[in-house]
Amino acid sequence: MQIKGIVVGATGSIGKQIVADLSNKNITVASIGRDKKKLSELTLQYNNTVGYRCDITNTKNCRLTIKKILKDLKEIDFIVFAHGVG
Repeated sequence: MQIKGIVVGATGSIGKQIVADLSNKNITVASIGRDKKKLSELTLQYNNTVGYRCDITNTKNCRLTIKKILKDLKEIDFIVFAHGVG
């Protein structure tokens, strides 16, 4: 059974480390962040990571992103909130 999770704030320093730790344990990670370039770097660095661009301050954008993640990964076992919103 493959474990699958979401990391919100994956492009920040704490989120990036969480993605690294989970990926190194062969956990599939849906990485959510606002910075397209940083998400691309994450997905290149970790094979079992998929990047999703999302502004979590936009409710509609969050709903669409979660629907896309569920469509792509089929199920989610956990969510980690590592975002900072100013």
